[in-house]
Amino acid sequence: MKSVFRSICLFLLPVSCQPLQNFPDNERSLGCAAMAEYRERYEVCNHAGYQQMLDRCVRRLKSAAGNTVERAEFVLLECNLPHAECLPGKKIIIFSGFLDIIKSDSELAFVLAHELGHALARHPDKAIELSQQPGGRKQLVKQRLHFELEADSLALNLMAQACYNPREGVQFWRRYSSTPQARLQQELAGTHPPDETRIRAMEQALSQAMQEYKQACKKNRSFK
Repeated sequence: MKSVFRSICLFLLPVSCQPLQNFPDNERSLGCAAMAEYRERYEVCNHAGYQQMLDRCVRRLKSAAGNTVERAEFVLLECNLPHAECLPGKKIIIFSGFLDIIKSDSELAFVLAHELGHALARHPDKAIELSQQPGGRKQLVKQRLHFELEADSLALNLMAQACYNPREGVQFWRRYSSTPQARLQQELAGTHPPDETRIRAMEQALSQAMQEYKQACKKNRSFK
């Protein structure tokens, strides 16, 4: 488990993480190293249906978002934990456990778009930068909560641009947050805002996202 904790620490940044030198030049290499550690620990998921669903959603989200996410890399790993994570350098892992409970492309699109939101806002990279500043670790605890809410907002916008109904993303998170797995992860991580806070914030942003969704679907009927 030690190697996995090292890769997870790139975003969660426990006390054991060591300061990094020349960080801006290392984003991509850090992401590659973290991805390699995940792939060393977990098998790549060989479920054909899950991989096809992932590929389909990734293509659509990338097509809608354009060059900003073109270099994002997604890897589906075999693990029954419903978990996804954005690593530095726009490297994103998703465990098959999420696909076990997801019921539609729109629900998966929300999970992927949330991680893309972290990537677009450079949250993993900012977390490392902040941790190296004087008193940065205390600030990071507060900043992590902002990161999650911002990623949720960006996720709804990305879904809308790709003509995925943002309302289905909110409905999925409401359903998922009531599961024992979600409650356990909340207790273990302690880095995400309470799910009711996230859902309330997404509901407030939903009206604008739905307008963007309707406009996007009119412009690009191939998404339907």
